[in-house]
Amino acid sequence: MMGCLKSKEEHVQVEEQQTFSWDREDRPDPKDYTIADQNDATCGRKPCTVNGQQFIIDRCTNSYIYIFDHSAMVTIDNCENCKIFLGPVKGSVFIRNSKNCQLVVACQQFRSRNCRKIDTYLCCATQPIIESSAGMRFGCFQCYYPELEGQFQKASLSVYNNSWSVIHDFTPLQEGNNWSMLSDSTSVEEAVPKPSTEEFADIDICYDMEKSVVPLTRGKRSKRHDDSCLVTFFQNNKPSCKVYLNKLIVSTQYDIVQSKEISMTVEDAVRIFKDDKYCELADKGPLVGLELNGKDIIHHSEEVLKEMGISLNSVFLSKDQKHAKSDIDSFYNFVDMTMST
Repeated sequence: MMGCLKSKEEHVQVEEQQTFSWDREDRPDPKDYTIADQNDATCGRKPCTVNGQQFIIDRCTNSYIYIFDHSAMVTIDNCENCKIFLGPVKGSVFIRNSKNCQLVVACQQFRSRNCRKIDTYLCCATQPIIESSAGMRFGCFQCYYPELEGQFQKASLSVYNNSWSVIHDFTPLQEGNNWSMLSDSTSVEEAVPKPSTEEFADIDICYDMEKSVVPLTRGKRSKRHDDSCLVTFFQNNKPSCKVYLNKLIVSTQYDIVQSKEISMTVEDAVRIFKDDKYCELADKGPLVGLELNGKDIIHHSEEVLKEMGISLNSVFLSKDQKHAKSDIDSFYNFVDMTMST
């Protein structure tokens, strides 16, 4: 009997010692991850202050809001005439009941509902979605600051996976569209200028295409050149991809139509690249495929790769214009099938 009583007492003591998440002293304070009721303000968060938490922006007007860090999810509600920058978001960005705002956003998923006249420079891993919204305009995310690339990695986002121009409208018009693409003449810095307050003075931010962490892709706009090709950097050469793109712009004017970082089986590689030598490379990890469009793009690509000391045995490049269309279709049909499963 005594043993039973002792066992019961020990069980009660264990229950009393339990600490629940809502009782922890280090539990995040929601106020630290909320910006609300700001008017004519410049505010936000610097790197290493959000650290993957969920963030809320609510009921702000005529304000400049900057989140220079990665977060789990962001909701933007009831905002008007605001300029908002969001660093990499691991999950979704929801903007609702807002109007006349300009955004720069990197995220896994983008959704809008009941919005009017929102311009968004976007890097989105999945198809952006709009609903009951009008006057929505989209362009490609362009930005650099020293911590940004690391924040993309912490948010599990690839800078090469950007579906910014493939918009799905849940409530389409019978005639016309609720959305369009921003013109080439518009700039990210005009939309969301660099912060001018002392709080953010030590952040080295720029919107130059050459320095941007996310490559500038043309998306679904009409192609400006006659020649195209597929270039694929496999796991062992992926770090060389950005160097190649920067060197190529010195040789010729070109556009990146679309880009994708994706994993591929040996069987997929045989079907797409039609050469056994790429199978082993494809099996080593995710690869980056680029559809490029520019004058004599294949010739200039060969010259740049040669200058870099990279063999065409380790990087795939379309042989000629006759093969280029088939290469691009095969690769991006595979991407579409993979994304839809």
